[in-house]
Amino acid sequence: MSLLSRFILPRLALMYGAVLLMSGCVSTTFVTDPLKLPQNSTMKPVLVSMTSNTGAVNGVNQITVQRLTEAQLNGKNDFQDTYVLMQLAPELSRDTSFFSGALPPGEYRFYAFSDTKSRKILRIPEGGRLLGNFVVKGDKAVDLGRLITTPVNANVVYGRSKLAASNRSLLQRFAPDYAQLLAGDVDNGWKDATGDAGAPGSVESYALIRPVGAQCMTELADGRLAAASRLGTVLIRSTDGRWKTVRGPGIESLLCVTPTTEPGAELVAMGEFGTLLRKPAGVDQLLPIDTGNLPAGMITRLYGSARNGWFLSLVRGTEILIFHSAALEAGNWSVVRKESIAHSIISGASNYFMWPTANGFAYTVSAGPIHFYDWTSKAWTQRPTPDNASVIGMNVSPGGVMLALTSPGGGFAGAFASIFMSRDQAVSWQPVNTPYSIKAFPPTMTAAGTLLMAGGVFSNPELQSSKDDGRTWEHVSKYELDRSVVALPSGQLIDYDYAQWGLFTIRHSKDGGKTWRVEYSNYDERAFKARYIK
Repeated sequence: MSLLSRFILPRLALMYGAVLLMSGCVSTTFVTDPLKLPQNSTMKPVLVSMTSNTGAVNGVNQITVQRLTEAQLNGKNDFQDTYVLMQLAPELSRDTSFFSGALPPGEYRFYAFSDTKSRKILRIPEGGRLLGNFVVKGDKAVDLGRLITTPVNANVVYGRSKLAASNRSLLQRFAPDYAQLLAGDVDNGWKDATGDAGAPGSVESYALIRPVGAQCMTELADGRLAAASRLGTVLIRSTDGRWKTVRGPGIESLLCVTPTTEPGAELVAMGEFGTLLRKPAGVDQLLPIDTGNLPAGMITRLYGSARNGWFLSLVRGTEILIFHSAALEAGNWSVVRKESIAHSIISGASNYFMWPTANGFAYTVSAGPIHFYDWTSKAWTQRPTPDNASVIGMNVSPGGVMLALTSPGGGFAGAFASIFMSRDQAVSWQPVNTPYSIKAFPPTMTAAGTLLMAGGVFSNPELQSSKDDGRTWEHVSKYELDRSVVALPSGQLIDYDYAQWGLFTIRHSKDGGKTWRVEYSNYDERAFKARYIK
């Protein structure tokens, strides 16, 4: 059987359902923390991690495994004992999750991967060959390494990582108490050393050439584009519209890229688990940057230079920390700002926005105020949000014009939202009329000053434009509302989707959004033909 066939035949869709997997003769146990095992316990620690290369879920927060009975091992039906593993350090990542648990000796299979936030479950068929079974013995801890999930068109496949075959190094950095469990002689646990459609890493290799996501799209000085993606990848577009992948040593998701003129780096990429990487000019590789004393978390933005020092934002759960360091390599980081994005019954969900300005950078959380930092004066300035309302969306044009989508709070969103514009860095705001009664996103302003706005939530989704700051609008094209438009300083228009159904594309428009040409896609024509065309 070919590798492609093994990808397609055991395909699984993400399904909505209850998280607690109990039905019929299924008995589910939430595992014991292995750090709390008594010395004479026969149960052993099991550790496994998972990285998702999909926009359908932002990581998995529950893994369920099934202990196989003798009857099941002999191919007969029997009572099912399942165990839910415990997630570690969920506040440090978006797409990568760590799990641990104490399990009794025996042979196990993976039963389900769950995201309780979106109520999605990826159920693993019995006898599935992409992973294989694992064994817990009575004398060793088990390190199963990393698992990978990735879309094949609208379906999902999973496998074992070759690049992250052990969890020891990441646990040492981000969960040192649990890293001690792997300090001695450790078993990799897998019953079948091949697994994963013939060899560990085959699903991973498939995913690495089709990373999903294009966050923080930015234009380099020579007209190339760069965007952060999953699996430790930066997507780079040449000036003639060809995209390529540039990777670092790890497979943790990258969340943003920023151009720089510093020696040895034309851009810096950042992401989950404190990942910080640089790309030298002319080198198709991302190299690690020593993060010094920076604590664990998700690095979401970075601005600065050797002259001005460096500022970065670090997300840890519902807390935003802004750090400063004079040096980027082996930095001595100190906290200069701290914000909360915790959900409130009164004000609803809280968002966080950070962007560069002409002479510094700015940030705000939904409740405001907006904070500006100036490189020259090295001073912070604080200004209110429009009408002191809650900000639920923010777009900043290549020329620095701010477009804010505001809400009265309390869970209200598009139906009661308003649009405001500021051309003077939030000193003053003016309301912007739009053609939509329900406003899901703030408009995007092109380098030429044209406003583009998608809408039509309950009617005909479309893109409209305005050349007079919103006084009049005209239809541009039909437009899917699960896409984001990016206006670049050169005047280029790029858009991308969020891959909620597996398929992911990046498009380019030369005519102001009237027509779009797909330039990057994770669509696999061979997989489609193998499944649907006989």
